[in-house]
Parts: sequence; structure tokens; C-alpha cells
Amino acid sequence: MKLEVDPKSFAGEGLPPEIENCPDCALEEQPLRGELIAFVNARLSDRVANYTVNYPIGPDDCDGQEFSCFVGPAIYLYDPTLECDDAPACRVARLGHLWLDARLGEVSVGDQSLKRFTLRDIAWHPGFGFWGISYDSLNDEWGLAAFDVADWTRADNHIGVDRYTIRAGPIDDPATDPCYWRFNMSALGFVGNRLYAGSAGAEGALYEIDPDFLLKPGYSPHPNDSSQDPTYYADRALCSIVTQFADSRGVAGDITRARDDDDAALAMVDAQLDDSELDLGRNALYSLSGAAMLDTGPFFDALESGQKIDSLARVDGVLYGLDTRGAVYVIDEPTEPGGSDWSIRQHDDLAPLFEEPEYSLLLRGAATVRVD
Repeated sequence: MKLEVDPKSFAGEGLPPEIENCPDCALEEQPLRGELIAFVNARLSDRVANYTVNYPIGPDDCDGQEFSCFVGPAIYLYDPTLECDDAPACRVARLGHLWLDARLGEVSVGDQSLKRFTLRDIAWHPGFGFWGISYDSLNDEWGLAAFDVADWTRADNHIGVDRYTIRAGPIDDPATDPCYWRFNMSALGFVGNRLYAGSAGAEGALYEIDPDFLLKPGYSPHPNDSSQDPTYYADRALCSIVTQFADSRGVAGDITRARDDDDAALAMVDAQLDDSELDLGRNALYSLSGAAMLDTGPFFDALESGQKIDSLARVDGVLYGLDTRGAVYVIDEPTEPGGSDWSIRQHDDLAPLFEEPEYSLLLRGAATVRVD
């Protein structure tokens, strides 16, 4: 079935009701302050096309061109600690939608790849800023995206995006970015001053993103790109391998910092085949130790097999896990470092806040942010 964008494109200051799948979150100002969780609803914006495409911005707001700019996925803020009578409604506020336009390049405007541009994970750092893993499904390419949020206290931001696509190349060429030949770039997270990325699927890996690039990102045309697009490919390889699994395990969730060490990484791992100590369909937390990811626990046996905790964030020292359908869990860590008394308990369910959550909600990616 071919899914088309609704021809009644949006023009104006407000957002169209077709993309407000959390109406109670759409405030003029977002009221949440302090240490918060930012998360992405990776369902794209257009209801008519079953949330498989972004919503077109009308020509009046897009240099007079039809179907060249789009309202993209929404980013929300969530305070898991806020006590209120209507919880969890009072705990969630929209930060804004991605605003996908010529800032992402004239070639991407022309080929309409922005129609299906989406996000896989996000990360925030007070010095390096707000970043995400982007996916261009038309060209089947992953990238690193830098976000421009004009005002963190508003709920209607038009979030600007600069996208730096991972440089392609032959699999055995040392000049090819190690992140390029990956089935799924699944995770992103700052740990201390390092930005880590993770890939899922067989022989998944943990990577570090070039810190010099984060400070001064840039573009460079790819020699094998017929369009020679000047604002599409990153000007260097972004990833370096920190460690890689030798079996079907991979970083299939998120990356965050350990409780007792701000510079130590925790990652959510799963396995695709029955070739490791991990049961299929189970999530487990691994920690980075030297150049290896170690199973420090736990297997989340309290969850049904296949119930995927996709996102991790630590707020006020507490570790939270969010699954793709909007359930929020507290992950209780061992009372002593190295202990085995992990446990998990459900804390919230955000799905009821969204209209038609089985169709319009796919929670992908979370990060701890601070809003003052």
C-alpha cells in the first residue's frame, strides 16, 4: 500500500492538530525545571499516513515551495519525581518538534528524503550540547544530528537540525567510518565528557564519537556521491571502536553513566541468536571495563520476553528505564558496588497520555538534561 502525505499541509504559527498526539503536553510554556529526562517519540508526525511520514509545512512557511519542509518527530521532557494529583500528566511536557527544511541541505529538500527523516536516540551535555542519532530511510544512512533548541522553557520550539551523515566506503577500507556498516545504530549517550554510540545486531559494538568534531562539526562532499552535496556527509570519520562483541550480542538499548563513577558507562545489551549467555529477547545491563563490556547484571527476568527497555536516564542518582511503549521503570541498583541485588519495578505508564498510542507512540531514545 502506498502511503501519501495529506495534501492539506500546515502553514502558520501553531501546530496542526493532526500531529498533536499528546494534546495535554502541548502547552505554551513547559513548566518542568531541574534535572529531567528528554525522550523522543519516533513515530513520525503525519496521522493520515499512519505515522510513517513527517507532516508537510505549507509553502507560505517554506520559501514558497510545496512539500520541501516538514514538521518532524516530537521531543518531550519528563520529570519522574514530580508529585501531583494527575500524575503522570503533570510530569510530561512537549519541548517541540524537529523543523526539517533547507538547513538540512538543498539536495535533501529536492529528493524529499526529509519526509521520512527520524531519530533513534539522543544525548545532552552542558558543554557539548544536544545531539542525536538520525536515520535517513530514503537513502538508508545513519548520521549524527545537532539540535538547536531556542528556549528550553517553551513547549512549542521549532527545533533546528544539522545532520552529519556517517561517511560511507568499502567495508575493508580503513578510511570508512566504523559506524557505517552497521545494521542498527541504536544508542547514544554522554558519559562524563565522552559521547558513546552503540550498534545492535550481530557483533554489535560500543563506539566513541570524535570529541573534536563535537566542538567544531563540519561537512565535506563524499567523492563517491554523484550529487556532491556540500551539507550532507560529515567531514571525517565520527566513530572509533571502543569494544565489539564476537557473537550476536549488541548494544540494543541506551548508554548512560554508572551510579558510582561518572566516567563509567552502562549499556543495555541483548542477543539476536542463541550463541551467548544472554537469552533471546532479554535485556541486560553491561558495564564498560577497560576495553570490554562485562555482564554486571541484571537479566530483567521480571519483564516479559521481548518487552524492550530501549532508553536509560539517571535523574537525581536514580536509574530509569523506558520501554518503547511508554512504560517507565526504576532500576534499583545493588546496595554495595559489585553486588548482585538488582531489581526493577514499574514507576509510570506514559502511553495513556498519547492518542492512539498503539499507532502514534514509539518511544526511542532518552537523555538526562537540566532546565533552569
